[in-house]
Amino acid sequence: MDELFKKARSFILNIKKGEKVFLFSHNDTDGITSAIIFKKGLGQLGKSVSKNFILKIEESEKLFSELKRCDKAVVLDLPFDKYKDKFLSSEKEILFVDHHTIHEDVNDKKIVYLNPRFGNPKTYQPVAYLSYKIFSELIDAKKMWLTALIGTIADYGFDDCRDLFSGLNVKSREELWKTDYGRVVEKIYAAESILGPVKVFAILEKSNDLNSLKKNKQIDLSFIKYSQIYKQAKKEFERNAERFDEINLIFSKIRTNLSGVASHLCTEISTSMPDKIVIVIDDLDLKRFKVHARYQQGKIHLGHMLKECCEKIGEGGGHERAAGASFNKKYLDQFKQNIINYLKKRF
Repeated sequence: MDELFKKARSFILNIKKGEKVFLFSHNDTDGITSAIIFKKGLGQLGKSVSKNFILKIEESEKLFSELKRCDKAVVLDLPFDKYKDKFLSSEKEILFVDHHTIHEDVNDKKIVYLNPRFGNPKTYQPVAYLSYKIFSELIDAKKMWLTALIGTIADYGFDDCRDLFSGLNVKSREELWKTDYGRVVEKIYAAESILGPVKVFAILEKSNDLNSLKKNKQIDLSFIKYSQIYKQAKKEFERNAERFDEINLIFSKIRTNLSGVASHLCTEISTSMPDKIVIVIDDLDLKRFKVHARYQQGKIHLGHMLKECCEKIGEGGGHERAAGASFNKKYLDQFKQNIINYLKKRF
């Protein structure tokens, strides 16, 4: 891993004046905070980002369309494996910082791919944490500590990121969420759903201290509105819940007009029942269902499960304990049966 960090820092230092550098990041808190760290870090080094794009994982067409227009690119918290062939054939110099499951080392003359899973497949370090570690050797990164902390907490990093929390006197991830930092992250998550990632990026980019975030009126008002919607979604989850105790599965479907709610709900329920695999089907789109899966014990790799169960009907993947998928609505019964069959072979 030390060698990959060196390659990432060399990529940054070799950015020349006048080069068009595009920054692409995932639209969740981890991706947003990572992008802020890179934008500010490059600025401190006298380098600049020509454009930055906050994308959903499925927005590949926009990513590759814009990639043609830059000299170099930085891609944060977006899974490489899904679009490997396109990236390799782009002929662009690209720095990837990622923490999704990987299947092969793709580092070459043009591509630098930093992923902690090369060292240990079970390592879990959010990209905000990795971005902070990259720049901590290049600049005085103390002012970006809060941004890194927010992204790391939001993406449930803890055990493999303990040095970031050394001054907080917390012994577990659960304790971390009960701190002022954890409570602010909850509000930021709500603001993302209400305001959208672009506005949240702007808020976080301007905020250098916890107090300014705690008192931010946009965040507070968003949290109130989000909480009302979330409360209704939780009731709907309970009404529609199907329990399959023999395979430790809880399956439910909800319908909201707000992205992020189903994911949040899935995480909360799975945290309260760590021995259960919780799957929430989000009826947010007209044509496709979006799937959120969580399993705190990690005895089943959810990313592998969703990838296999969505083969030929959609697409899926993700982490060991948290994963996602999407598929055409006509395949709901088939998807459910695929999950049941998959788990029956393993319990």
